[in-house]
Order: sequence, then structure tokens, then C-alpha cells
Amino acid sequence: MKNLLLFCLALLLSGAAIAQEIFEATLSGRQEVYAVATSGTGNITAELTGNILVVSGIFSKMSSPFDATVAGGAHLHIAPAGRNGGIAFNLTPILDPDLLGGVFVAATNTFVLSNEQVNQLRAGDFYVNIHTLANGGGELRGQLFPQSDAYYWANLFGNNEVPAIMTEAYGALAFTVTGDQLVATGTFSNLSSALATQIAGGVHLHIASAGSNGDVAIILNPTVEADGLSGTFLATNNTFTLTSEQQTALESGNMYVNIHSANFQGGELRGQVLAPGRTVFRAHLAAANEIPLTTSLASGQLLLTMTDNELIVTGRFGGLEGDIATDIVGGIHLHSAVAGTNGGVEIPLTIDIDADNRGATVEAISNTYPLTPDIEEALLNRGFYVNIHTLANPAGEIRGQVLPECQYVLTAPLTGTQEIPDVSTSAYGMIKLEVSGDRAIASGSFRNLSSALNVAIAGGAHIHAGLPGQTGDVVFLLAPVTDLDLLNGVFRPAANTFTVDADQRAMLRARGMYVNVHSLLNAGGELRGNLMGESANYFFAPLSGVSEAVPVNTAARGMIAMEANAGASVAVGSFANLSSPLATAVAGGAHLHTGFAGQGGPILQVLNVDEPGTSGVFSAVNNRFQLSSGALDTLRERMVYVNIHSTENTGGEIRGQVLPSAQSFFHTTLDGINETMPLAVSGLGGLKLELRDTTLIVTGSFANLAGEFDANIAGGAHLHLAGVGNNGDIAFPLNATLASDNLSGFFTAADNTLELTTEQVASLRADNYYANIHTAAQASGELRGQILPEVNFFPQAGDLLLPTEGELIDIVGEITTAFTVTWLPGTDVDNDSLGYVWQLATDLAFENVIFSTATADETFFATTFGTVDLLLGANGVEVGSNVTLYHRVVVTDGSNADASQPRSVNLNRGLVTGIDQVLAQSVQMNVFPTQTTNDPITVEITSDENRDATLHLTNALGQSLQSIPTGLINGETRFTIDLNRLPAGRYFLVLSSEGQTLPVKSVFKL
Repeated sequence: MKNLLLFCLALLLSGAAIAQEIFEATLSGRQEVYAVATSGTGNITAELTGNILVVSGIFSKMSSPFDATVAGGAHLHIAPAGRNGGIAFNLTPILDPDLLGGVFVAATNTFVLSNEQVNQLRAGDFYVNIHTLANGGGELRGQLFPQSDAYYWANLFGNNEVPAIMTEAYGALAFTVTGDQLVATGTFSNLSSALATQIAGGVHLHIASAGSNGDVAIILNPTVEADGLSGTFLATNNTFTLTSEQQTALESGNMYVNIHSANFQGGELRGQVLAPGRTVFRAHLAAANEIPLTTSLASGQLLLTMTDNELIVTGRFGGLEGDIATDIVGGIHLHSAVAGTNGGVEIPLTIDIDADNRGATVEAISNTYPLTPDIEEALLNRGFYVNIHTLANPAGEIRGQVLPECQYVLTAPLTGTQEIPDVSTSAYGMIKLEVSGDRAIASGSFRNLSSALNVAIAGGAHIHAGLPGQTGDVVFLLAPVTDLDLLNGVFRPAANTFTVDADQRAMLRARGMYVNVHSLLNAGGELRGNLMGESANYFFAPLSGVSEAVPVNTAARGMIAMEANAGASVAVGSFANLSSPLATAVAGGAHLHTGFAGQGGPILQVLNVDEPGTSGVFSAVNNRFQLSSGALDTLRERMVYVNIHSTENTGGEIRGQVLPSAQSFFHTTLDGINETMPLAVSGLGGLKLELRDTTLIVTGSFANLAGEFDANIAGGAHLHLAGVGNNGDIAFPLNATLASDNLSGFFTAADNTLELTTEQVASLRADNYYANIHTAAQASGELRGQILPEVNFFPQAGDLLLPTEGELIDIVGEITTAFTVTWLPGTDVDNDSLGYVWQLATDLAFENVIFSTATADETFFATTFGTVDLLLGANGVEVGSNVTLYHRVVVTDGSNADASQPRSVNLNRGLVTGIDQVLAQSVQMNVFPTQTTNDPITVEITSDENRDATLHLTNALGQSLQSIPTGLINGETRFTIDLNRLPAGRYFLVLSSEGQTLPVKSVFKL
């Protein structure tokens, strides 16, 4: 009855001389604090006559039913744009039967305002709010403004900055235009630091499209709180006359608000000024979002405004590394798929291409499309992405998932390489997490698990607490919709919405949470991805001792994740279990260096470790730095590595090459010990391999070869197909860039990108490839390394069993008498296949190894007294003499090797039947030089009579490599033998004649 009386009073007043003022509000989710993605819409008209306000309007298409339990469910509140305020008046709707819409009629929505409230209404401080079951704080909101020619709105978030900023700050500005007069009202709140008033006041309207920066057009005048962190824009201080250029920019969506702070002087809050729409979506364009990833550092941003019946797309991108592929249906499209999955083209977009064809602008006038129910549903379910195709990357160079605007977005690229321990899997995926205030919404997908999702582990997918390199407790459960085989899944926003408190938001901003997807075969997790800030690209550095240029046998490990941008880059991560504390005296102890895998290089950037010791963390707040464009190119070329120095390993205890995100990383150490005929050479090298689907990229280096790199052997470097301890055919040539002396070189990604078949991928994952470097001195290979998943650890050698310590063995009797060495099997935490090398040396330090032989996977070495006798004779042990030698077993996973504790053995050299000293009385043999690299050796034989003889060239195992029939004359016989094609090692020359054998001569091939 009261409302009816007020309505009658309003009618009476309307007939008097009191002027009537009209106020309007468009209801949308984007005006809520914080924006709500909804199909809901509505319009409100409020007529003010004197102090009597009559409200009418309509609303519809809400995502969930009207919630009358929230103080009646609909209200007039008092607060400017960007802030919430208290209830001034309850509104009374007539609801539709489904409670998803309704109308406000004047008869039940007439109110008497105080004079102060009238002033607040005229200042733009009244808003309508409608509450629903799904959005108790409000699903539809509309700020009431005096009737004007046009209305615009800008939500202020850090992720609208170029590049994106992760901040808890927020705000909104509303604009009304009447003729050429612009009035701005609104607020900002919670800056990370005080407003940078020295930058022309700190708040401006700039002219540029989304995704690009532009010049200041208008200086705005906020009323700032004493702490400088919040402010209000009053209409009286923010009324401007627009130029025609400014009016055109405003109407076309090419004007934005920017708020500068002390911490972010380029801008902490930004919002594009757009005409009213139900929901605005944003696509952050970056290579980091591509499936598979590219290494481009191009960037851009598109905004998609969903009106009642249209979809309007605006924005800009630039900095592409390839020309736009306009022949691919124009080169830019809206595709249908959630994050982590590729989908088909739905809407080709129209672009205004830059002169260099490396960037473009998307104008609203050319990109307005009918909004169908299917498109609307897909948008709200995060089921669209924008893809930019280039000639350099035809499948897509940069991509952006279309997500509702929010405070900040975190991205988790899901790979097995980020697991602890790492998992070699072809599975992949991506999660996007939208955070606004206390609400977080996850969406995305995973594909191709090696076994079914392990739903018994609390559903199988979760968000955990932990930095890269750490494991932690479950914080939130994720709920994927899976295929029947549970190998693929999609995370829908409705089922993956969480309430996050202040501590959890701080963890998210610190990149201190990760997504983990558990499978039956990998119960600890098959796919993992730390939630990272939006970035042009992501890079990862798994840290271990084997990645050091000279590998270090340590249990320490860690992981660094890096957000790479043309602006500020950020590194986060952790390490643990150093053998000694961090060497902070070495320029802080942790750095980014330049150099390929296997190389050392200068410091590029110091990294800051929180609470350094044998463990430490790299926090985002302390590891934000600017890399030059040249340094970023170096990063893209895989020429940057992280090095962690400890007090006992000042040159570095753990290291990790900084690599672009990939499904799997692989590593190998190139060493002569890994050859099937083990070599004691000083050369070393390292390779890193990235696998994306069936594309394999190989980078790394080698140095200090004993012989020159031999490009005549099918290019000189290859990937071969065989397991540890076995030789195999060439599978792929590798293309090395050589130093001038041909003794060192490196492998670039551009020259070593390989396409594998599915069978070859399976062989790679089964550890069945090795890299081999061939030289003129070692045609069969001087440096070799088995390709193993990253992170790889050293194997551990087993103890020697026989001969026992100090055992005395008489080398006497038949030449065929067995001489056997046995040992316990080695162990390997990575469960890699192992091979063994038995070594015999004259010294306990094994600086003079006189015998070295690989036994493949056998835990014994068996030879004969004849071979041992030859070995003793070649090393100057006379018949009848005793010598103490040392032996050990080296276990190798084909990449890194560990030696057992050595043992001594005493050998008495007696007379071995079949080796006759009588021949030496009439025949003498000399060999020179006794050490050679590539030069042939000369054999000089003097005999006191003519006789037939055979010269045998054998290896250290006594195996015959060459037999040379030799007719000796009375006098001197001389000839040469070419050892060029033999690997480095010790070789024996044995002359036999008429059943007798001359004492052995030895040659060492370097």
C-alpha cells in the first residue's frame, strides 16, 4: 500500500512544474565486483521527480535462479562503479516461472530519496544488483546514469596491461557521453604500491587497441586515499570535451584507462573502454598457449564483447617471427576447443595487416558477428580460442584461450617433465585458472594418458601446494569430464569453481600451486604443471648433477620455471639435497649462464635464493628481471642454463638447460666410456632433446676431441638405434656447427629438428637411441651417450666379487686357462638399463689404465691366461716376475658412469704354454711409434734366415683384428700398418712362425 501511495504521489508531482530526470542502467555481469560471466541481461529506467524515484525494467537469461533469501534478492545499492555498497532500497520484481528473469514495475518500485541520495544518484553512485543462487554477491548489476547519448564501461585489471601484470588491485570506470562531453566516474582499489602521481597524475585515457600501448589522450583526476592505494573518480573532476579523434577512438573501442603505480610505472591496472555488453571475454595471445608450443615471443590481446545478439571482436597482436599466413583462411580464426586441445575453425576474423606482415589490428567494424545460442554456450564454457597462423608456424604461432575478464589468469602447461620424479609420457594438457577476488575458476583439458585416470585418488586430478621442484598437499579437487577410457578429460568451469582465501591467493601469485593428474600407472602423477602468470612463453630447467658440463654425482635436484616476456621475465622454482650449502660467495650461488648443454659460459643474470642452504627456493617477487632482446633470442636458441653452485662444487653442483615447454625432455652425456670399446679420452659433451608429439629437437655441444670431427662418416654425428652397450644403425644424422680446429662443435635447434614416426617415438621412450660423435681418430665413435629421460641420475656400481682383495694368481700353464672377474649388479634410481666396463690399472688412482673392456649387461669378464700374459708382457712384466695391479668395474646407464671401489690383485707371470721365447733368439721385432693418433705405425723385423711368419694385430681382449702373412728374409723386413679406422685404445702385435710366438709388442692409439 505504501508503494502504491508513493506511486500516486509521483503521478501527481509529474503534472506539476517539477522537472523529471531520467536515469538508465544496462544490467550485466561485467559490472559486478568482480565481473561475472553470464548470459543474463536487462535494462533499468529510473525516473526522478523531486525526491521521488520510480524504477522499472526487465531482466532475463540469468545462469541460475533468483535468490530471494539475500534480503529479497534485488536492491538499489549506493557505491560508484568498481565498488560494492550498502543496500539503499529493496526492489520487488515480478519473477518469471523459472526464476531466471522478471520485470520491475513502477507500482512496486517507487521510493522517496533523501537529498543526499539524490546527489548520489546524479553523481552515478546508485546501482541495481540482482542476486542468484550461483552468484550470491550478485549476478547482474547496472550503474544508474543520467540519460545520455552513449555509455561505456572499463573494468580495470592487471592482466589487461601489455605485458600482463598479476595484482590484487582492481577497479572500474563508467563513462557517459552527451554530444562531445565525456564524464568519467568510478574507482580503483588495492594497488600494490602508491599511485605514481609523478607520471602526469598517474591515471590517463590512452588511445590504442587492446593488446597494444598508446599515447596519453586525457589525464583523469582521481580523489586518492591517504595511502595512495585507492581512489575515486568524481564526475565534477572528470568531465572533458572530446576531440573528433578521441570520439572516434572511443566509439571504435580504441581507448583505454591506465593506472600507474610506484611498483608498476608502466601501468598496474588497465581497462579497455567498451560499449555495454553482457560479458566481455579476453584472449591473451602467446606462443605459450599453442599445442604444440612454439618459441615465438610475439604477443597480443583480443577482447570479445557479447551483446544481446552480437559478438564483437577487437584487439591487436604483433612481433610475429613469421609472416601472417593469409592463405590459411585469412590467417586468424576463432577455433572451438578448450585449453590444451586443438579444434576446428568456427569464425574467420578480419584483420588490418601491418606493412611488415608481422602484426595486425582487429577492428570492431569488420568483426561483428551474429551471436547464436551455440556460440554463446561455447564462450561461457571457455570453449573458444583465437589462433594466429604464420608461414613460420602454419599450425599457429600464438594462441589465446577466450576467457571471461577477471583479475588475473594463471596457466599450467601439463607435462610429465614437471613431475617429481619426471615421467616420460606422450600425454599433455593445459589448465587456465581465472582468479577474481575470492573466486577461482579452472578450465582446460588433458589428453593421451598412458593409463586410465586414477579416480581412486580423490578423483584423480587436483591443485596442490608447491613451487616447481616441490611436492605438496592437495588444496583443491578438480572434477574432469572424461571419456569412457579415462585417458582424456575436460575441466568445465561450472564444476571447477572454488573459493580462495587471502593466503591461497598469495600462493597463486607466488606461482606456489600446481595441477597434478594421476593415472593408474603413475599414481604419484603423470601430468603436472605449476600455475604460472600469463607470459609470452614458458621455459623450464630441470636441475641435476648430470647436466653439469663435467657431470657431478649428486642426489640434489630441482626445477626452475620461467615466464619469458619482452618486458619483465620471472623465474620461480626450488632445489634440494645439495651435498654442501649453497656457495653464496660465488655471486650469490645461483645464476643464469649462457651456453649450450655441455658448455660453460658467463653469467647472464643472478638469481636470488630465499634462505639459502642445502635447499632453497626462487621466489617470483625476488626473481623478476629484464632480459634484452638479444638475451631472449639466446634463450629461445636453448643457449641459457641455470647453475647452482655449492661450497664443495664451486663450479656448479646442479645445472639445468632452460628449454621451451615440451611433452618430454631427454638428456645424454657424451663420453668415451660409453663406447662399446670404452675410450679414455678427455673429450666430453652433452645433449638436450625436446619431444613435442613427433617432433624432436636436439641441441648441445661437444669439445676436446682427440681426433678431428669426421664429417665424411655420414656427417660425423648421428642418433643410432640400439640400447646400452650395443651398436646400431644410424637413425638420424645430426648437424654440427664446428669450431675452426674441428675438435669441438655445437648443435642448434634450427639444424637439428627431426620428425619421428610413432614407432621411433616409442623407441625413444624405451631408451633405444644413442648419440655418437665420429672422428678421424675413432671412426666408430669417440664420444657416445644413451638418450635418457630428464632428470637422469648416476647409477651406482656394485662391489667386485672375484678376484678377492690382494688375491695372488699365477699366470702359468695352458694358454686357454680361464681368467674370470665377477661383480655384483649395479643399481639405478631411474631404472635405466645398465652396462659394465672392467678396468685394470697399474695405479690405485687409475691414471694408467692398461686394460678396459665393456661387457654389455654381463656382470663378469672372462678371458684366458694367454691374453693376460700378452698384457703383462706388453707392460714390461718379465716372466718370473710379480706385479700388483688394481681393478674395478664401471657401471654406466649409457650416459653417466660410476666406478666401484678398486681392489688389488697380485699376478705372477710364469710360463704360459704356446708362447715360446726360442724364436726371440733368431728374430727381433720393433714397432714405432708406440703411441699414435692418425699416423700409421712401422713394423721392423730382423731375421737370421728366411722363414714364413704371420703378424697378428689384436685388441685388448686378444681378439684378432688383422692377420698379415709375412715372408721374412735373412736381414730386415719393414712395412706399415694403418690404425686410422680403429678406436682409441691399446693394441698388440704378435708374430708367430712355425708354431712359435715372439714376445708381444704394444701400441697405444690415442
